[in-house]
Amino acid sequence: MLRVKEAIKNNIPEILLVFSIVIFISFLTSRVLDFKELPSPLFGGDYYYQLGQIYHMYYSSFLEWFGPSNGLGKRPGYLPVYGMFVTLFGKLLSLNPFKAMLFSNFIVFPLSFYLFYLVGFKLGNNKFIGLGTALFASLFFPPFVFKYTEFTQLIMVPFFLLALFHFYFERSVKSGLILGISGGLLLISHVTSIIFVFSSLACLFILLEKENLLSLHAFKKEYIAVLLTTFLIGLIYWFEPLFVYHGVSGLKSNEWSLPDYSNLDVAIERAVSLFEDYFISADSITSFIRSFAFLAGLYFVWKMRKEKSIMFLSCLFLLTAALTFSYIVTTPLFDFNIAPSYLSRLYLSPLIAVIGGFSLKDKKLLALILVLFLLNVADLKQEVENSKYIQNAYVEIPQVYKSLQSYILANTSINDVFISTNELSFMINALTGRKLVVSRRAQNDAFMQDFDDRELDAMIFFYGNDLSRKIDIIKKYNISYVYVDTEWPHTSFLFNDKGLSSYVDPFLVFWSPQRESLLRQYGVKYVVAMWFVDPDVRGDNVRKYKLIIESPDNLDATGLGPWRDDIDFLLEEVWSYSMNGVKVAALYKVRKDLVE
Repeated sequence: MLRVKEAIKNNIPEILLVFSIVIFISFLTSRVLDFKELPSPLFGGDYYYQLGQIYHMYYSSFLEWFGPSNGLGKRPGYLPVYGMFVTLFGKLLSLNPFKAMLFSNFIVFPLSFYLFYLVGFKLGNNKFIGLGTALFASLFFPPFVFKYTEFTQLIMVPFFLLALFHFYFERSVKSGLILGISGGLLLISHVTSIIFVFSSLACLFILLEKENLLSLHAFKKEYIAVLLTTFLIGLIYWFEPLFVYHGVSGLKSNEWSLPDYSNLDVAIERAVSLFEDYFISADSITSFIRSFAFLAGLYFVWKMRKEKSIMFLSCLFLLTAALTFSYIVTTPLFDFNIAPSYLSRLYLSPLIAVIGGFSLKDKKLLALILVLFLLNVADLKQEVENSKYIQNAYVEIPQVYKSLQSYILANTSINDVFISTNELSFMINALTGRKLVVSRRAQNDAFMQDFDDRELDAMIFFYGNDLSRKIDIIKKYNISYVYVDTEWPHTSFLFNDKGLSSYVDPFLVFWSPQRESLLRQYGVKYVVAMWFVDPDVRGDNVRKYKLIIESPDNLDATGLGPWRDDIDFLLEEVWSYSMNGVKVAALYKVRKDLVE
């Protein structure tokens, strides 16, 4: 009995860690067992785009995992590490992609708690600091993980931090290779990681070699192992973005899918909001206690500031904070920012968690941190119960789309190309991983060069007056299927009693006289307007651009679909769905024998 008591006393941090994991899983993650769909919109939802990538990986060779999951661009729109993890997990357990995404949560959260525990323990050489780091990190956790961003935050960043701190204390070629692998995987986990990874490594090397920075002695084999391994793995994604496009986004999603930080009021408002959220928040009891615990951790870090490990942590924290808030300077000067919302969520919050973990250097604060953890779980539980998307996850997707999914998975190839509206195309890829001519603009390879060309081709294909040009478009993209349903107009336009009231996600391109002339040449009706590019990023704090937007006057109520009837003879119906005796959706196969 004494041995049992002694074992419990000596392992209190580990016991509390396991207790915390069980609580988190029991109250939150276990809810995924009842999900019938993802807690995300079927049209345009990030989680469904992620599901499309996993379908792509399920039915493709390993080498194709590093390419686009929807056929747009040359690189994956969502970086591949999370998709690879879910695919391997699902195939190992013989789960379909949807179930693999759900059940992987039961691996991700325990592993994340443990990784953060190891980070705190490694840096503070104290199990209670490890426990505090894990509990503090959980305050920034989402309720579920269904996307590469969340996976990067919970797994890849703490893995990199653990390898970084391990190398800092124990430099060798072996630890260098581990750090290089973790850094390389982080580089192909999230696009913003390139700034964080190489800034962190620079900080590491400067601190370790501050006496020899300008000397050949600074070039040690363990450092070369780190840089070479990181660089070579990172090249899987970054070769063309760095050496062909020189970091310049072709899609320019870093401009139109974020608030307009060139507006000083918007930039300052965001900076104040970030600062309050992390450091002095009093919006609720939970946020107040979190701020207090962080300040307590900061106090102990300050007291230990001369210790080697704390010097590195402090430098890394200040560097990451500077990168996060750098947009205040870089946007007005260079019209460029590094997505502060992602920097704060993915990299700053884990370092805040590590600093907060040092609050448990005073074990008297353990009860307070545990209460904070439980309050946060309760808040997340409330958030889950109030979220309309999460409530929708308990309901099956519409039967028409389940029927379409079943047909496509059973009767088409993973690389068959589909064309429809942006939103309907997105849905097809989300449910099957099949390839597209067009889709939602935001969820694509940031460095792709021809998205506007594709939108123009789609407008000409459906609404133009030149059949030979349409046949050329079929050949250009190797289009195999055309999909239509009754939602076609409503995925592009909003109507009221007076007609068009607004836009959803129509075909649109950035204005140029050449593009306008091209549409006139082929008889496509359009409007030129100052409007938002991303259908989900709109408001007074978002930029508008001069755009060419398809007109609803193109819609044709005759023939097989709302397009010009001249392509109907090329299409053969292979699937349809009816409700109350009325056909509401159809899939047409392109007759390639008439195209050649």
